[in-house]
Amino acid sequence: MMSRLLLAGFLWLALTTASKQAGACQPPESPATFVINHETYGDIGTHVLTFDCEGDDLIVETKVDVKVKVLFITVYEREARYREVWRGDRLIAYEARTDDGGDEYVTTAKIGGDAMIVAGVGGDARVPLDTVSSHPWNIDVVDRPLIFGQRDGRIHKVQADRVKSEMIKIGGKRIEAQKFVVQGGLERELLYGPDGTWLQWRLERDGKTVTITRQ
Repeated sequence: MMSRLLLAGFLWLALTTASKQAGACQPPESPATFVINHETYGDIGTHVLTFDCEGDDLIVETKVDVKVKVLFITVYEREARYREVWRGDRLIAYEARTDDGGDEYVTTAKIGGDAMIVAGVGGDARVPLDTVSSHPWNIDVVDRPLIFGQRDGRIHKVQADRVKSEMIKIGGKRIEAQKFVVQGGLERELLYGPDGTWLQWRLERDGKTVTITRQ
């Protein structure tokens, strides 16, 4: 009896180890809801992520809905839907559809041999396999030197530097967040919790600060 229990234990350990080595999918908590705040117009929309698994692949789907009103009149709307497929630390497929104030954008990315093919407003671009989208949910890829725009697929060279931690309020609690300043083709500030969970994204649009904060 004891030998059977030991054998079962060894088999479980071997299977667990093999699963981890194969990059078994472990989705983050879902959904993750963020509120979009504009320096002038206040809260203008939501940014919602859901995570799921298809085999060993992690599926990340994002819905962005923005509506700006002035004197109760809608002056701007944006609706975007992103779908990312990750295998381990590598983005293997991406599709985005965006209606930006009436302008339609479609961006895709997929593996093609020894490169990733990104199709956006500038046509097709062949980039290294470790290139990712500008969506900052995954702290493990913050330091990638090449990213492509979520909406338009444009390729940007960037550099992310970790700076002094910052205290921010998330869900009524103060959290000491890891802070990264990204410079280059796209400039922004990214903040993550002690465990690497994405908490906030700050960027400038037309001289005004837009902040996307987890609820």
